[in-house]
Amino acid sequence: MKKMLFAAALVAIFVSTAALAEDHKPVAIGPYIAVPAQRGTAPVMTKDWHPTAVPGAAVPFCKWADCLYYSGDFDSSNSAANGSCAINNGTDDCQLLEAVRPQQAVTVTGGAVTILLENTVVGTNPTPFTVYTGVASGQNGTAVCTTSGKAVLAVYGQSGFGITQYSYSIKSLASSCALSAWKHYWVTLQPTYSDGATWGFVPDVEDSPAPNHRGWKNVTDDDFIIYTQLGYDTPTPVYGSSGTCGGLGCDVLTLALTGTK
Repeated sequence: MKKMLFAAALVAIFVSTAALAEDHKPVAIGPYIAVPAQRGTAPVMTKDWHPTAVPGAAVPFCKWADCLYYSGDFDSSNSAANGSCAINNGTDDCQLLEAVRPQQAVTVTGGAVTILLENTVVGTNPTPFTVYTGVASGQNGTAVCTTSGKAVLAVYGQSGFGITQYSYSIKSLASSCALSAWKHYWVTLQPTYSDGATWGFVPDVEDSPAPNHRGWKNVTDDDFIIYTQLGYDTPTPVYGSSGTCGGLGCDVLTLALTGTK
């Protein structure tokens, strides 16, 4: 069954990727929202939206003792709720680059994303974790810390769009990453599967103030995606009217970093 990639208003802009979308998972959830959520009610999805997971109970994953930063919780009832593809399953490879700007020098020893995931088990370990500088639209930037760690999966927070939300977290990286104060970085924590089928989206944080936000201020409208199967060979904005989230949400996506100050 064909899956539309973007809202009708953006079809002309992204027509070159439409054919590719038939054989790959879409880059964002937004195109499948028929009626946006209202406060306290879930969105109505299009008929070709077919999630497979079921909701579950929430569990903590970023404790105050070592939680340097958490962008905040996803709220499925927000009218701008959305999420961006963030999975490498051997067929589709969506790499998210999430922006952070520490307000003091820190050492990152672990991290997490929350993810709306169509699977119930963690992917292949060790899970890649990379920190970049100099990322911009069309510019890959420079990897300043490349490491990995054993990720664990736990149900977390609200389900969204009919998919269970999980925390996908690494408690201890193989090597730590030193981040300088007030410097701009982009972080990739890459859930990886080898089944060619697992589908997952990192949801956005649209509430203000962001529920359970911790640490330094969120960097808005600066997250990018690389998705070569759909022609995004270099970092492409997920945010904004021409972003891959179709102009809906994706100002900030969920990300947590743990470590020491």
